[in-house]
Amino acid sequence: MADSTVSQVAPFVNENSMLHIDFLNGQTPVVSSLDVARHFQRRHSHILRDIGRLCSILPKSFNQPNFGRVEIPDVKGEKRPAYLLTRDAFSLLVMGMTGKAAIQWKLRYIEAFNALEAAALDRQAELAREAGYRQGREETLALPAVKKERQAGYLAGMKEGEKLQKGRDQRSFTYWATLWLSECWRVARDGSPLLVFTDWRQLPSLTDAIQAAGWLWRGVVVWQKPSARPMIGEFRREAEFLVYGSKGKPHAHTRHCFPGVFKYAVNTAAKVHITGKPLALLQDLMGIVAEGGTVLDHFLGGGTTAHAALLTGRKCIGVELSPDYAKLSAQRLLEVE
Repeated sequence: MADSTVSQVAPFVNENSMLHIDFLNGQTPVVSSLDVARHFQRRHSHILRDIGRLCSILPKSFNQPNFGRVEIPDVKGEKRPAYLLTRDAFSLLVMGMTGKAAIQWKLRYIEAFNALEAAALDRQAELAREAGYRQGREETLALPAVKKERQAGYLAGMKEGEKLQKGRDQRSFTYWATLWLSECWRVARDGSPLLVFTDWRQLPSLTDAIQAAGWLWRGVVVWQKPSARPMIGEFRREAEFLVYGSKGKPHAHTRHCFPGVFKYAVNTAAKVHITGKPLALLQDLMGIVAEGGTVLDHFLGGGTTAHAALLTGRKCIGVELSPDYAKLSAQRLLEVE
C-alpha cells in the first residue's frame, strides 16, 4: 500500500471483542495501528517504531501491499501518522507480544480476519457471477434473431410477473395458493407426490395452503445454494425450500432413499427465467416420479422442469400464463434431444 487514502474503507465491528477491522477498497481486511496499540497496551509511538523496524528489513514488495501509511486526526484535530495493517503485517507485528491478554487479542483478531476474508472471497465470487450474467446477456443480445426473441420473452415475462405480484399480501397469497393447489390435488392421481419451491418468507403460508387444499404435508426438502450472498453479522441465507406432500398415502415406486438436502449453485448467466432453477437440481428431484410418469408444472416459466422431465424419461404437462414465456419454453423444449 502506498501513502494513500482510506476513502474506500467499510468498517466491521465485533461487539463481543470490541474489534474494529476495515475493508480497504472493499476487498482487503485491515486493522489500524492505533487499535493494535490500544488492545495490546502499547504506546502508539512504540508501535510505529516497531513497524519502522519491520519495514527496514522487509522487501518493498511486501511492505507496499501490507503496510498502508495514513494520517488520522487526533483529539486536537491534528493529523498524526498511522498504519493500516493487513493480516500478514499484523501477524509479523504482534508475533513477539506475549502474555495472556496478548494471546487472547491475537485469537480475536485471527477470528475477525478469517470471517472478513471469507466474506471478501464470497463478494468477489458474487461480482464474478454478476459479470458473467452481464456478459451472457450481452452475448444473447448479439445473437441472431431467434436468440434475441428469447431475450425479449425473458424481459417481457419478468414484467408480467411483477405486475401479477403487486398488491398481494400474506393472507391473499395463502388464499391464492390454496386455489391452485386444490386444482392440482383434483387432477393428481392418488399417491402422487407434490413439490413446491419457496423461500423462508412464504414457507409458513405455503404449508398452510398445501394442507388446506387437501394434500398431506410430509416434510421440507432443502436446496442449499453455496453461491448465496453473505450477511455480515447474520446467518447466510443460502437455502431455499421444497415443501413436500402427497395426495394421501404416497406410492413408493423405488426402494431408493432420496437426500433431504441438495447442494447446487445458481448459474445466473444460464437462467432464462427470473426464478429459474438449476437443471441438474430438477433432474435429481425427478427421482420422486416413476420413469414414464407425467409431471405437472403449473408455473412453467422458462421450462426447466419440463426439460428435466424429458431428459430423465418422464412426460410433462406445463401451464404458463405469459405468452412470451410459453413461446420461449416451447422453443427450448424443441431443442431437447
